[in-house]
Amino acid sequence: MVRNYKPSPGFRNYRNYSESTLEEALQLIRENKMSLNRVSQIFKIPKGTLCNKMKNKHSKNPGGQTVFTTEEEKQLCDCVIQMGDWGYPLDFFDIRIITKMLLDRMGRRVAKFGPTNLPGLDWAKSFLSRHKNILSLRQSTNINPNRASLSREVVEQYFDNLKISLNGVPPENISNFDETNFGDDPGSKNVLIKRGSKYPERVMTHSKTGFSVMFCGTATGVLLPVYVVYKSENMWSTWCRGGPSKARYNHTKSGWFDGCTFEDWFLTVYLPHAKRLTGPKVIIGDNLSSHFSVQVIKAANENDVRFLCLPPNCTHLMQPLDVAFFRPLKGHWRKTLAQWREESGINGNLPKDVFPSLLKATLSANEASSPANLISGFRATGIHPLNMYEVIRKLPECQFQNGEDNEFSMKLNDSVLAMLQVRRRKTATTTRRRKVAIQPGKSICIEDFTEQTEPSTSQDKQVVAKKKTSHPPKQLPVAHPSEGKRNKKRMTLPDSSDESVDEELLHQLSASEDSEEGDDYREGILKEYETEQATEDIDIDDHTSVLQGKYVLVKFCGKKTVKHYVGLLESEDEITFLRKWHSKVELSEVFFVWPTVPDKSLIEKGDICKVLPDPKVDRRGRLSFGVMFDSYNIQ
Repeated sequence: MVRNYKPSPGFRNYRNYSESTLEEALQLIRENKMSLNRVSQIFKIPKGTLCNKMKNKHSKNPGGQTVFTTEEEKQLCDCVIQMGDWGYPLDFFDIRIITKMLLDRMGRRVAKFGPTNLPGLDWAKSFLSRHKNILSLRQSTNINPNRASLSREVVEQYFDNLKISLNGVPPENISNFDETNFGDDPGSKNVLIKRGSKYPERVMTHSKTGFSVMFCGTATGVLLPVYVVYKSENMWSTWCRGGPSKARYNHTKSGWFDGCTFEDWFLTVYLPHAKRLTGPKVIIGDNLSSHFSVQVIKAANENDVRFLCLPPNCTHLMQPLDVAFFRPLKGHWRKTLAQWREESGINGNLPKDVFPSLLKATLSANEASSPANLISGFRATGIHPLNMYEVIRKLPECQFQNGEDNEFSMKLNDSVLAMLQVRRRKTATTTRRRKVAIQPGKSICIEDFTEQTEPSTSQDKQVVAKKKTSHPPKQLPVAHPSEGKRNKKRMTLPDSSDESVDEELLHQLSASEDSEEGDDYREGILKEYETEQATEDIDIDDHTSVLQGKYVLVKFCGKKTVKHYVGLLESEDEITFLRKWHSKVELSEVFFVWPTVPDKSLIEKGDICKVLPDPKVDRRGRLSFGVMFDSYNIQ
């Protein structure tokens, strides 16, 4: 199918006039200011075309007709724009899927879309070309799902507090600060290459070196002097030469801002600027703990400076520097860095001696657009002028509404919501890992796991089901290599409730006769077996009152991990916890101690995992139960 028709030379000109020219010519004819022939001669429009337009004939566009009307395609464009504002931009495949769902809901069948009623890639590209004045194909960046989960309630609460804090504060007194990283990577660019080349490459040195720079700008477009932090334990004079005007330099071991460097920036860069202003001052930034200290808060109170913290995971929507300032600045930085790499021919990391001059060149290139970008950033984040809906309209939870009540609009809303449900991130279910016994040099397969973890008979299944009520599943044995020590085998004994426990115990003991560990290994097997026999198997759900005064193992389930604690059961639902004794030397047994402050808590019956034997107390007051806790996350 021909997408871009090109007439052959010598053929008559086809529609070499614009819509505005045609409308102007028709208006002269309607007002009887000029004859049709005269208008045709002046505007170079065929007389037949003017006659048809006057009689409202052939009003459709020439060639194949679009699936949707002009108004319907306009609503579809609004849908694409809205999805992009929500953080779920559409690609060609997505717009085709939405169109298919829309056509199916409306009961329309388009013959050229085939039996599936799914538009092709040509249709999507033609749709983009028809609306290229409002839509474009751009490369997207990824954001963390936590940022996408920002709710309307959090935004409304933030702006309610912001309205009170900005009351009576002039725009020149409203500032936003944020640090950013200037990396040693010029990035990629479009180059001319031989047609058909799949992997065009450019010889350009780059590294992972980065430099932290603090920026601060006001709502009126004023940019304060920059503050550079180097990753180094020392500072050299050449690292400060040739930089931007009034710039300041510092160094930390990590290369990022900490409490000391932020305090120095606040006292040496922001505070001198704030003292020249009259009235209350407001400075907006993220709520990092390194940004606040006693000295900073004291200096802020003395100079009528108010700190406003942004909500978490929202800087991509609410921080002016992130929204409108840093992106064009980083574009100039990559150009400056690439030019320096090409001219200098220096390989390796970007020298710290050169960074100040490159930063100065970058700020000079961005100087013309810097004030406008800062003002746009404060406006887009709704800070100045204060407008909460600048942020709210970009949230995905705001239902798409195009202002129309016809059938097409309602079906389009349903299609967009269906697409959003598909795009919503679902919480992944995680399975608990188990350690497995692997002999050195031997491979394993999935059947090995099944054989070791699943009971083979119905009688075994009943035994395991009964044991699960009082004991957590045991981990399979695994050998851990240890430096400077001989590796010891760790084996899991069968449950004491199993009728064949004696036979299996004898089998393990006989198998250990050929082991290098010999007596030590057999002694460990017997000790573990005696421990299992000493552990009480009581139906916890029915005999909780009997367990009072006993030591038990309980579990607490968090969002990602399960933690286990050992404690003394004072009553049916109250327990006093012990603390695991930590030693720098690896011990063969786990010891517990009583905390200085009694740690008591209420528990439920289902939290009790295991009943422990009476402990032994050594000379240091440490308690030991003689139980292997390897399969538990003991705290």
